[in-house]
Amino acid sequence: MAVSDAELAFRLAVGLFCIVMPSVLFVALNRFLMRLRDDDLVNRALDRVGEQSGGRQSPAAVLTGGMLESDGRSPVEQTVRCGSCGAPNPQFSSYCASCLERL
Repeated sequence: MAVSDAELAFRLAVGLFCIVMPSVLFVALNRFLMRLRDDDLVNRALDRVGEQSGGRQSPAAVLTGGMLESDGRSPVEQTVRCGSCGAPNPQFSSYCASCLERL
């Protein structure tokens, strides 16, 4: 069975696409995540937590309100209850995560 030049060129293009595109997409995703990690919003959140606790914390501690870091206090002591709905919130929160009332 003979393969025409156009069909051969198409098959080579598809094969090249399937080999190259995953690498290109991986590099693009990696660069996007690095840019997102260095974003000003993340840095401001880290600075805000650092100002309140006097030192830098890990990103996991920032996102969970310090509940993943063991500092001798129980998770109950690390939260503040909302006056309106009673939902627990991290100590550094300004607004309730449930009802959006000011803490």
